[in-house]
Amino acid sequence: MNKFSIEHPEYQIAGQLQDDSPKTNNFSVSIPLSRQQKYYDLFLHNTNNKKCLAIQVKSSRTYVNTDTTDDLNDYNYYAWLNNN
Repeated sequence: MNKFSIEHPEYQIAGQLQDDSPKTNNFSVSIPLSRQQKYYDLFLHNTNNKKCLAIQVKSSRTYVNTDTTDDLNDYNYYAWLNNN
């Protein structure tokens, strides 16, 4: 069975684009069906002037440190690099 999914950062940006560019103003946000699509992650399409904007989303896996220690040597952010 094939399931369609979208990465969380792309989902967030698509939601923001839909809020800022509503369908009532003839805007549409599109995503490719293939996750291996090169050069773009989202399309913002305006049906009034037939123009498209290709968007590529870049994100990092940096998280806020939620540890409540007040040690000045602790970092506020940490990264998960998917390796041991």
